[in-house]
Amino acid sequence: MLGQARREQDHKLATPTINPRLIRSYDIRGVVGRDLSEGDAWALGLRVATALRSRGGRTVAAGYDGRLSSPALEAALVGGLVAGGVEVERVGRVPIGQLYHAVHSHKLHGGVMVTGSHNPPDQNGFKVLLGTDPVHGAALRELVAGPATPAPGGSAREVATAAAYLARLLQAAEGA
Repeated sequence: MLGQARREQDHKLATPTINPRLIRSYDIRGVVGRDLSEGDAWALGLRVATALRSRGGRTVAAGYDGRLSSPALEAALVGGLVAGGVEVERVGRVPIGQLYHAVHSHKLHGGVMVTGSHNPPDQNGFKVLLGTDPVHGAALRELVAGPATPAPGGSAREVATAAAYLARLLQAAEGA
């Protein structure tokens, strides 16, 4: 598989690479298997972890949408985050609003959503939060081009977020 070969190659490199064709204004995305691989996901995870640590952060949420390629990309992303020394709360297959809610309500230092959004089904990608702010434009390009430094102490655990998210939606619907 192309993704597996790319990930194995990237693990051997001092700085794993992300395909530059994936970088858009507001996200990272491309055609899965042609432009986007699990190696890109792993490299992004390591870069996000490095950026979080440089800001004093240690915790991040990771989630994915319902596309067929999303679970494998999320697993590779989490592998890079853990290799980068951060604690990952895996929220599972969720809408992006639920990931944002987890970042805010759990007071996490960031989040990454694997999502193809409104794009064709053969595409997938990532939306990144550092703190509670979406990363886009120049900041996204800097993140992708920035350092990717492994660190000890990373971990991952699954976290249930549906009940709290639904409760917050009901609160909002009631005007609270």
